[in-house]
Amino acid sequence: MEWNEGAISYILKNERYCGNVLTWKTFTADLYEHRHKKNRQDRDQYLYVNHHDAIISVEKFEAVQVLLENKKHHVRGGLPVMRVIDDGIFRGFVPINHHWINDDPTTYYDASNSVEVKENAKRIRKNYFSTYDFEGYQVVRGQFLTARFECPSITITNDRISFNVNCMRKFADVPFIQLLLHPTARRIAIRPCSAEDVHSIRWRTDPDRQFLGKTINCQHFGNALYQIMDWNPDYLYRIRGTWATRGSDEIIVFNLPNAAPAAYLNEEIEFSANARRRRVQLCPEEWSDTFGQEFYNYSMQNGFFFIARNYDWKAQAKAAVIPGSSNVTVLSAEELQTNLENLRMRVGAVYGE
Repeated sequence: MEWNEGAISYILKNERYCGNVLTWKTFTADLYEHRHKKNRQDRDQYLYVNHHDAIISVEKFEAVQVLLENKKHHVRGGLPVMRVIDDGIFRGFVPINHHWINDDPTTYYDASNSVEVKENAKRIRKNYFSTYDFEGYQVVRGQFLTARFECPSITITNDRISFNVNCMRKFADVPFIQLLLHPTARRIAIRPCSAEDVHSIRWRTDPDRQFLGKTINCQHFGNALYQIMDWNPDYLYRIRGTWATRGSDEIIVFNLPNAAPAAYLNEEIEFSANARRRRVQLCPEEWSDTFGQEFYNYSMQNGFFFIARNYDWKAQAKAAVIPGSSNVTVLSAEELQTNLENLRMRVGAVYGE
């Protein structure tokens, strides 16, 4: 048998090797010319599971499909493995691989929930936050202020995340960052990291250049995030962040429930047949009766400001592989050749060649 790219691709994508059968992969498009056409959702397909004895497991077959899909999007390396931070201020946060071909929010919940929640039984008194009683007072939302507010913010669509110039200024000397998500707490955070850290993202390529915003493409993560937040896919969302530092640690945290939605509207230009798109800020219905968040709720959301000064944030705690997760690595050329020779010898022994 001659090994070529087409033959190997056919084997890797053939579900029959894991004991299943998928029908109607092709259909006859023209009865007179007997011309076959690949079924791209033109006809109903049926998958028969455990139809016959398998020679590979379903898990390995599905892992190969992920690797093939990643290759189509120029993502190299082994099968992505979910990790979670299990210590420090980012306990329960999941480092995001924005190249990962996965839009299932369950994977992020499972990874975050794999870390045991540490209950804090200590009751925090109100005077811990302020010597004055602010019961009934609200912290006004920045979106309601006309003055320009120089704070870090991100704009999220279902296929990209854009960081504004103030995010870049806060991390002025940072070459790489990690993007973190806590799906239950509904927070996104970024923290400085090294190039070797898992899922590191290049931040500033040249610290001497002027500050510009940064955008990362993340179609599949964006889809998962929109499902987690139950956001409207036709809208984009802008979230103001909070920058904080302690010792050598610095972080930016974004509370996703505070996102302000916006939409693009086509606006006709007078005396012209063309139209231009204009971004319009929207006001969520739940904002109609309040100016902002209740003071003590806001303080608890930004609790890292109020943690005792002698408390170590451990903001650089490394992420660990979640329990029960397995990794599939890509074989080197030499390992692949050895496996092919072993397979050829086994086939020859069976058929007497």
